[in-house]
Amino acid sequence: MKYLILPLFLGSLFLVGCNASVGTTLLSSYTACTTTTSSTTDAACASTTTTTTGAIEITPNNTTLAQNIDSSDLIEITGTCRDQGRKNNRILVQVFAGDLIETVDPYIDNSTSNKCLNTASGIATGEKCFSVTKGIGLTEDSSLPDQRDFPQCHNGQFGFSVRLGKILTDAALGTNYLVRFKLRTQEGSLSDTVWSRVTVARKLRAPTIDTPTAIPTTYQCSLTTGVARFNQNIQYALQKSYVGGLTGTTYSYAVPGFGLTSASPYAFAYTDGGLIDGVTYTYSLTGTETQYAAYYGGVPQTAVSNAVTCQMPAPVLTMPSVPLANTCYFGLSQRNYTAGVGYDLAYSTLGGWAAGGQAYQALATCASGSLFSTCAVNGLASGTTYYFAVRARGSGADEVGKWSAEFSCKPP
Repeated sequence: MKYLILPLFLGSLFLVGCNASVGTTLLSSYTACTTTTSSTTDAACASTTTTTTGAIEITPNNTTLAQNIDSSDLIEITGTCRDQGRKNNRILVQVFAGDLIETVDPYIDNSTSNKCLNTASGIATGEKCFSVTKGIGLTEDSSLPDQRDFPQCHNGQFGFSVRLGKILTDAALGTNYLVRFKLRTQEGSLSDTVWSRVTVARKLRAPTIDTPTAIPTTYQCSLTTGVARFNQNIQYALQKSYVGGLTGTTYSYAVPGFGLTSASPYAFAYTDGGLIDGVTYTYSLTGTETQYAAYYGGVPQTAVSNAVTCQMPAPVLTMPSVPLANTCYFGLSQRNYTAGVGYDLAYSTLGGWAAGGQAYQALATCASGSLFSTCAVNGLASGTTYYFAVRARGSGADEVGKWSAEFSCKPP
């Protein structure tokens, strides 16, 4: 952009620019245009434009974003500028929660304070919301509560960070934040550029869960998100489901105790326990903006994350002693035995059976010892080969795991 510089007592003549968004996900694309107007407020780009040489300019780098907006409330805006060698310069910055300007008060205005000026954006009033990120900048009233910092045009560059507030004001559309800034020089006469604008589109993205880690020794599954996805205003809900081993019915429920802010800021991590051997559990995750209900009512959520599965290995049968007449002996490996979990034992004279057998007997009824070290299956035909398998049974509805590998036994 290029601008005329006139003494203040003659009135102000502004060169007005605007930017045109192309709908990118984070920052709008910046396209400058100039025109002359006698108005002291911004005007739309006119069809007739004129360019003035020797003007001061400020232009954002529309592709520069310092941090992922899902993992931080801070966003950095950088760009290029031209101060015509006037070292007495500063950049004025205002931030609005929404696309509208002039009709509402900004919640960040570095000419007033580095702190947030109101709670409309969901950020506490008085929290530091503005910082200079390139160069030293100017500081005024450093000993007072409302310190003011101003970025400067230095070697043709500038940079500052602002703290964005709420992510959701509409569950589907998200929130647009409008950041506007202009360069002011104060050597000989005061000269301003017109406002340059950057739109930051914030929307709570669906989280992505990593491949889960099964922990068979403790019957647990560790779940984490692929990258940091939660700032301290974000809650989460974990959904868990499994398919019933007997009926094929899908049982789904929310993991109790969730919906609270992540214990570790900017990350999600949870270890689910009490899993049953051979049952495949499916997990999905949603995120929720915690303060949404207080401001707008309801509890909108993100789209559901990817679904991941986790399964404990099927139980393992052992043979604690050699077969005797008409009797085979079986045990359950120590890792598999869990107090309060039931186990089904089935067998058949045909190898490779899929589920069930010619007879069924609960392992617990024939167990001797806490580890099921000597489970006797009596009444078998001498000289016949039997194929045994075991499965675990949890306390949930139809929470029955897959059969173990078959174990053959031929009583003498």
